[in-house]
Parts: sequence; structure tokens; C-alpha cells
Amino acid sequence: MERRKIRKKLLQPRIESINDLNKDLYRKYILDYIDNHYTLIYRYYSVISITIIRNDLDFLEKLIYNTEFKRTNCSYLRCNIKYGQRDVKIPMEFKILMDAILKRDLRQEGLFRKVPVYTDLKMARDDYIGGVLAGENIRYLRNVLKKFDVICLTSLFKELFNLYNTPVFPEKHLKLLLVIAKMKDHSMENRNISYSNEKEICEEKLDKEILCAETGIFKTDESDATDKDLLEDIGQTSETSILEYTQSTTTDSYFESIPVDIRKKLIMKFTILSLPRQNRRFLEVLIKFFSVVHNLSIKGDKMHKKNMTLRGYSVVIMPKLFLKTKHSLDITEINELVDLSEYILFNSPSFFDIKDNPTY
Repeated sequence: MERRKIRKKLLQPRIESINDLNKDLYRKYILDYIDNHYTLIYRYYSVISITIIRNDLDFLEKLIYNTEFKRTNCSYLRCNIKYGQRDVKIPMEFKILMDAILKRDLRQEGLFRKVPVYTDLKMARDDYIGGVLAGENIRYLRNVLKKFDVICLTSLFKELFNLYNTPVFPEKHLKLLLVIAKMKDHSMENRNISYSNEKEICEEKLDKEILCAETGIFKTDESDATDKDLLEDIGQTSETSILEYTQSTTTDSYFESIPVDIRKKLIMKFTILSLPRQNRRFLEVLIKFFSVVHNLSIKGDKMHKKNMTLRGYSVVIMPKLFLKTKHSLDITEINELVDLSEYILFNSPSFFDIKDNPTY
């Protein structure tokens, strides 16, 4: 794929991103955000959590909750795959692999989904991930990837997350994320879906199989497992749920007057703002990367006859964003997290845009 076309796609759009701000300006921005949306934020965040954010005590959360997306002896490279004006630094192994993927023909069917030849994936895993852990240089790692096709590279990309002990959104946010996921949002109803019913059914079945493999909580050898089977597999009934998060029961006319669409967008943005800096920067790159891959992959295939829809990418990315260890999630909650992933992908620029602050 021509580099000129890739570069043009990467350079659009450009916004003033929250990740462009230095530490002092960022602190001012998030404090102003709390003050401007005080009523809303205190409905979803505890006083302790807000105090930690206000007083720049996030090191306590990193220490107590292991919230930072990092690994031991990790090297970082500047990355131009982002929404903002400035390059951000991300783990070297992701940057090198992203570049390699973007140089391939992304119109090929099965990106991030099709299972590559086992021996190829094993060799890629041993040579690339092994090289990363051994501290090999950039040239060596780039040369390693030249041997493999895009299907193998996209499978390898998902395996890189196994090197990290935490998802991009620290797991302490999971209950709140499920609350956000349940909020209705009409913007998703207007997204452009133009593929056939047959394509939708096939993709839905494949989504289920991918979630089985990615989350590790479903049966991986029975693609036709029923919801009852899946619930029994994680040792719970449909009545039990991880979601015990409760909002204040006090009536607040001001809070109730805020449209749910805006409520959801503002609290989702604050959740992103409250992430550790490295998580937040990597999230911007990751979302932009999937957006670019999606747009380049459907060139000449607007009906998604061969390539995934945005929903398909949401299935791929969801476990990497929200899950790491085994959880007592039911089928509904898993699908709600996929919905939330799609919501983030669909609205991604606005979550990082400094100037995007809906009024109410």
C-alpha cells in the first residue's frame, strides 16, 4: 500500500488533543473540567477518587491498584498515529508492529480475525516477542516482521497485550464502565451501516467465537453454545452480576435535566481524562490505529462484503481495553462492553479534543 495514501489518512483529522498538553496545562484542564461538570461527576465518582485527581495523587492509585499500562524494561518510541498535533511515545513493540501492518495490503479479508498458519504465528511470536523481551534493536525487530503476512501480523498484534498486567482502562473502572455502557445514546443510531443481513449474521457468529477466545470465560470448543452454557461456564446464573454500582438516590433536578446523550459523553470523557498518562496516550494511538486500518481496509468495499464493520473491530479491541483477569461477567455485560467499545471508536476524536465540551 502506497505510503503517501497511508500518510494522508494518518494526518486526518488533526485536533488539539488532551495529550498535547504538558503536565501543568493538563492539570488545569482536568480541574476546570471537574468544576464545570461538578454535579455530574460526583454522581459517578467517589469523593476519594476526585480528591486523588484534584491533588495529583495518582501515584497512590498506581501503587495500590496497579493501574498503569506498562511492563518491566519497556522502551518507548515516538508515534505519529494519533489525533493530536504532537507525537506521543508508546511502547516500542506496538509502534514497530503498527508500522508494519500499515505497510501491508489492508484490503485483505480476515484482519485481526482469521487464524494464521500455526507455524507462522509461533515463529512470529518466538522471533518478535522473544526479540522484544531480549532487548533487540529496532532494525532487528523490523526485519523479523518482513517475513510474515498481514493476517499473521494482526494476530501477533493482539498477543502483545499479554505482556502487560493491566488493560488500558484499569479494572477498578469496570463497574463504572458497565454503568456508562447502559446509558442510551442516539448518536450510535445514526452510524453508517450498509452491509447485508447475511453479512451481519455471519459477523455476529464470528464475533461470538472471537469473544470466546479473547475473554477466556466462554467455551472455546463449542461455537453454538447457548447462553445457559456460557453462564454455567463462568459459574453463575443470569440473575447474578458484577454490576453492584449504585448511584445516589437523591433527586437532583439539575442532574436529571442533563440529556442522557450528553451525560454519557461527558462522564466517558472524564473517565479517559482520569487514566494514567501512559494509558491515555496509548488509548489515543490505539483508537486512531484501528480507525485508520478500518478506513483503509474498506477502500472499494463499502458494503463490508470482505472486511469487518466498526462493530467487528469493537469485538477485537474490547478485551484489550477493559479486561485482563477472569471476571464474573454475564453475556449481557460482555455485549454491553462491546457496545461501549464501539461507542468509543465511533466518537473517538471528541474524547480527546480539548475544545469538545458539550453544554447543557
